[in-house]
Amino acid sequence: MHFSMSKTKAVIMIISILLMTFVTLLTVPPVKAGVTITGGAPEGTPGGSVLLPSGVTPDVVCTSYAYLSARPLTIGKGQSLLVNVWITPGVHVATYLTGFKVTITKPDDTTEIITLNSYQGDATSWFEYVVDQLGTWQFDFDFPGGYWPPGVYTSPPGAVMGGSRNATFTKSQYWTPSSTLYTTNVTVQNDAVWGWPAAPLPVGYWERPVHFENREWYTLLGNYPWTGDGTGYPNWPEGTNHYRGNTKYTAFAKASATSHIVWKRLDSIAGMIGPEAGTDAISGGGFGASVPGLIYAGRVYETRTLPINGVPTSCATCYDLRTGQLYYAIPGGVTPTSINYIWGSGLGGTTGEVEGGTAEVSTVVELLRLSGTTMQKINPITGAVTNYTGVLSGTKIGEYVISISGGRWINWTTRGTSTNFATRIVENRSANGVASNSLSGNVDWESGWSGSVGWQQYQAALTGMTITGTNIYTGQKTSANDTLVPYTPSQAIVDHGKIAVLCQDGIVGCWDLSTGKRVWTSQSVYTAGGYPWGIWGAYSAASYGGNLILSEYAGVYAFNWTTGKISWVYQDYGVPFETPYEGLNPFNAGVSIVDGMIYTYNTEHTQSQPITRGWKFHCINATTGKGVWNITTPMNPGAMADGYTIASAQDGYMYVFGAGKSATTVTAGPKTIALGDKVLIEGSVVDLSPAQPGTPCVSAGSMTTQMEYLHMQQPIGGIWGNITMTGVPVYVYAIDPNNNYKDIGVATTNGYYGTFGIPFTPEVEGTYTIMASFGGDVSYGSSGASTAVFVGPAPTVAPTTEPEPAPDYTGLLYAIMAAVIVAIVIGIVAIFLVLRKH
Repeated sequence: MHFSMSKTKAVIMIISILLMTFVTLLTVPPVKAGVTITGGAPEGTPGGSVLLPSGVTPDVVCTSYAYLSARPLTIGKGQSLLVNVWITPGVHVATYLTGFKVTITKPDDTTEIITLNSYQGDATSWFEYVVDQLGTWQFDFDFPGGYWPPGVYTSPPGAVMGGSRNATFTKSQYWTPSSTLYTTNVTVQNDAVWGWPAAPLPVGYWERPVHFENREWYTLLGNYPWTGDGTGYPNWPEGTNHYRGNTKYTAFAKASATSHIVWKRLDSIAGMIGPEAGTDAISGGGFGASVPGLIYAGRVYETRTLPINGVPTSCATCYDLRTGQLYYAIPGGVTPTSINYIWGSGLGGTTGEVEGGTAEVSTVVELLRLSGTTMQKINPITGAVTNYTGVLSGTKIGEYVISISGGRWINWTTRGTSTNFATRIVENRSANGVASNSLSGNVDWESGWSGSVGWQQYQAALTGMTITGTNIYTGQKTSANDTLVPYTPSQAIVDHGKIAVLCQDGIVGCWDLSTGKRVWTSQSVYTAGGYPWGIWGAYSAASYGGNLILSEYAGVYAFNWTTGKISWVYQDYGVPFETPYEGLNPFNAGVSIVDGMIYTYNTEHTQSQPITRGWKFHCINATTGKGVWNITTPMNPGAMADGYTIASAQDGYMYVFGAGKSATTVTAGPKTIALGDKVLIEGSVVDLSPAQPGTPCVSAGSMTTQMEYLHMQQPIGGIWGNITMTGVPVYVYAIDPNNNYKDIGVATTNGYYGTFGIPFTPEVEGTYTIMASFGGDVSYGSSGASTAVFVGPAPTVAPTTEPEPAPDYTGLLYAIMAAVIVAIVIGIVAIFLVLRKH
């Protein structure tokens, strides 16, 4: 048997999950009847039907039929009822029906009327309604009829009708009135009616594909990269740049919260050279090798050089994120660079019938490569390539291709299925006078502003900077001069309609791109532990959660976009005499921000020899600036998804961090005991990850030390010998012969060997099932094992008998002593008499 925790804990967890699920399903507000949410075309949307004008004879008449459905027909008081209504036949995608009327008769004979519009392109609508009275509720649906005069009607975005969104009606059309044939009755009772229980999220290791039943797991499944338009997406983080742009932020993907290495791959020769070079070493990995940039559905897509028939050949490859297993390697193949989401109707507003928020039009995902005027779609399983034609040169941004042509910015949608891209164009946005370089630099896609800063100088003297902005939607341009001198223009970043850049004296300046005016000047990094090295830093910047994020020699700094105040500072202290930077390890690399965490590494502008010791790869909480984990060796972060982080390291390896499988064993000895005797339960918990199979599972606090010991030749006790490795908790419990549960206790494995032991004294005769369970954590999946012990009767004890009394020699002893005394006295008297005679 396999258990993830003790029976008691499991029961408690199951009950807790069910209770949370029921609360979620009920979502009971104060019990008050009324509509909570509705579907259909918003009021004022063009193309709605009107009542038939008096005296007008329509050219085309369609007989309509009305239908109503309620779910469920038996429901608890205070719960939300889903009501669907529709008319047949459907309507043109450019039009919709108005005047839907649902009459609700409550158990107390009062009535309520709900009015709705249908969706465009069909004749459906829906609403959710909270019922607040016990008894029978009645629902009836009436449609008053709908008329459209001749004219030009426009389809909604994403609905392609023969390559154009416009449809011309040469004749008037009329849908006749109709009503439902039967009343729908709903019974409301006191007891709640339960829906499908929520699937608890997995802990530690899990695998793809995720079954449709585990709907709640969708939050774990973000792919990498995300460069799409988040408009209309229900879970887009508030206040973030939808298009990502140059902010270094990838939404939705889940990265590794642990330094646990799942597998690794040698990409280049690196490390110490030998006596020929003294203390010099070779850097590799992220300082020379490519880092994978795309993960989809748990698969990594990367161009790699592999030996094909003994010849090094450039191949498009696809391999498993969790194990490194190669799925395909195609010589001269095409590697995708972006993921295109064609939203289902529940997410992005594509025309389609929606009932209760469930999309009937499925989301479609394409893997694309855009290069110049070439767009190619890559099959994610086989690597087969489909070429598109009619593509303008541009940049792939979500579902759009952004192009500059003749001073106009054009937004070409990639929705649709035709391989002729020109036929998939349904709309464009343009702004006269937009320069071709407006999209090559910093762009805030939400505000539409792109910007840059440039030096102002007189001969060799820097006297200030120039700030320029372009609105890519309107073509508006701004330009301003400022006396602040930038540290480097390449560290400027645009977000929130502003541009900010680190300047001399350790301050950051920020300007409103729509006006060119400076809106704030930050406090100096010198006031937050940044003197004197805080002026030097990476030639890039990032933005996340309302903060501008800069990597400097003195640490990683976050500045509030609204006020310019320093929100937090992350610093990494090195070993004395190892670094000249006031004891700090420098940050001179850009960052990647995924899953609310910042990934970066220690480095300097030009690395010296011998290579500085103690530099690391860092994971930092992007909200608080607190360290999450780090590991020796600088690494360039790459693609991240499913809770895994890929990084190419200076030691020549590509590492994949995240959760791995674990294996638990358990034995009990002796296997047969007598009632009252103890049995010793022993076992182990080991790591099954491809990087280190069979090694001990260790605690989060020992993880980095373990990984550095196994993969980077570091001491198991740390460089100072002051670290003690600790293991993981194992829940041990038993089921007795009467099927009663017994919690034996929690054992912690040995951090060096992965073993554990715990004694147990059975209380009844018969066969016991002994179980050991490791619950898993962010580094390992759960595992368990069981064994058995037979308890026999206690040993038989022979009956006790009264021993015969021992002989009593006390009187004899006294007699002997008396005789001896008499003899002595006689002897003394005799001697006395003899002496007198003489």
